[in-house]
Amino acid sequence: MELKSGIHTLLGKNLFLTLNNLRTAFKNVSDEMKFWRPKYYYVQIEETGKSIDEENTTQYCYKMNAQNDNGKTITVAFNSSKNFEIGTTLRLKVNRASKKKINSISSFEEL
Repeated sequence: MELKSGIHTLLGKNLFLTLNNLRTAFKNVSDEMKFWRPKYYYVQIEETGKSIDEENTTQYCYKMNAQNDNGKTITVAFNSSKNFEIGTTLRLKVNRASKKKINSISSFEEL
């Protein structure tokens, strides 16, 4: 009986360790997914874009602070073929938001 009890204890410990390792692995994957998930920030155009004339087109450069829903502020820079009117609000899709650098955006929509 003692041998059977020892096997059950050993199996139980191994099962616990395996489940604990799986839990840690899923948490790490979840954290990684949160990091790569796009984040949305909002800006209100306060000055006209700086125009850059390229071949047959004009691009407007913007560099400004943007805020997310939680009030976190980052600096963003982007170009657009449209010169937005002052007061226009944009929703920006930022892939990796950092307070320490100028962030680029992958897309935006006018609200």
